[in-house]
Amino acid sequence: MEIEICTDAQYWDACMEEYNGSVFHSYEWGKLMELLPGVQFFPVLIETRDTVVLTPMYVQDGRLLGSLIGYGGPIIIGQDKIDFSVYESIINKKFENKIQKLLLPITINPFQSYSKEKWDYKETYMLDLPNKFEDLWTSCSGKARTSVRYARKQNVEVRPITVAELDEFYQLYQEHNTSIGASYSFSREFFYHLVLNLQEKILFLGAFLEEELISSSIFIMDKKVLYYWININNTEGKNSQSSYLLLNDAFELAIHNKLKYADLGYSHNKGIARPKIYWGAALKKCFCLKERI
Repeated sequence: MEIEICTDAQYWDACMEEYNGSVFHSYEWGKLMELLPGVQFFPVLIETRDTVVLTPMYVQDGRLLGSLIGYGGPIIIGQDKIDFSVYESIINKKFENKIQKLLLPITINPFQSYSKEKWDYKETYMLDLPNKFEDLWTSCSGKARTSVRYARKQNVEVRPITVAELDEFYQLYQEHNTSIGASYSFSREFFYHLVLNLQEKILFLGAFLEEELISSSIFIMDKKVLYYWININNTEGKNSQSSYLLLNDAFELAIHNKLKYADLGYSHNKGIARPKIYWGAALKKCFCLKERI
C-alpha cells in the first residue's frame, strides 16, 4: 500500500471527473480552502494492488478534517465501497491524528456501513430537477411564481457578476453580514480566487435595480448537482423578492445543463427556508461523522 500527497492537480481532477467526484473534491476547491484562516489542504492518494482512493483532507489549527465548506469523503477507483474503519486507520496513521469532521454528499456513498456510534445525520433541502424548466415552474408553489413575477415587475435584472463588479459585490456582502451579525466573513481575496480559478464551477449571479446591485447569490455546480451557497440582500433586495428571481434563473440554467438535483442547504431560520420549500425542496438526510474532541 502506498500513501502520498498528490501534487498532480490535472491527474487528481481527471479522476474526480471520471469517477463522479463532487466540486468539493476538486483540487482547486482545496486550494481555495487554504485562503481560510489556518487551513492546509492535503489531496491524499492511497494505492493498493487493485484500488485507488482519492480523498481531500484538511488540517486547521491542529484539527484533521475530511470536509470543510461543503462535502468531502473518498472517491474510490477499483471497487464500489470500502470499510470505514480501514479508511480511518490509514488516514489516522498518515496524519497521526483522528478525523474530527466529515460530511458526505447525498449523491456519494463510499462506505460499506455506517454505525450509530460513529455516524449521525445532517439535513439539507434537496430539489429534484426535471428535464424541462416548465415542469418545475408549474409544480412549485404559487407563492414562488408570484414572487418571481413581482421581482420582474419591479424591473429587477439578473445577470452574472463580472470581475469588475466584485468590489460592489464585496461591499454589499459586508453590509449584509453586518446587518445579520455574522461572526465571520470571507476575505475579498477569497472571492477573487473563487471567480478567477473556479469560474467553470460557479454561477455567480447579481440582481440589479437601476444598475445598483441589491441582491446576489453564489451557486456551485458539478456534473449532477447545483449547490446553493451564498445569498445576500440589502433592503431593496428583500423588498423586491430578488432572491426568488435569482433562484429562478439558476434553476433554469441548471436544467438547461442537465443537472439532476439542487442542494439548497439547511436553514435554521424559517424565513430563509421558506423560498426553498416554495420551490418544492424537501429535507433529506446526509451522513456526517460525529465530531470528536
